[in-house]
Amino acid sequence: MKKGSALLIVLGMVAFMVVSAVGFSIYMRTSRAPSGYLRRNVAARYLVKAALAKAIGELEGDFNADGNWGGTQDAPKKLYGIYDDPYP
Repeated sequence: MKKGSALLIVLGMVAFMVVSAVGFSIYMRTSRAPSGYLRRNVAARYLVKAALAKAIGELEGDFNADGNWGGTQDAPKKLYGIYDDPYP
């Protein structure tokens, strides 16, 4: 009777560790999905802001305050950066 008890204890611990590992892997898979969505959402938002700022800069870079195309000494070209664009 005592010879098989050590084997049963070890098998019980291994079974507990397998169940814990499966539960942990399922938890990590489900908690990783929202962080991936957030990362892609933030990257897309900054890409859109950069593209919009570049488009505004390209359009306003050729048209100055006097209504003339191109920049002059009196009226330099207006350019928006990423964080000072009029469309936040």
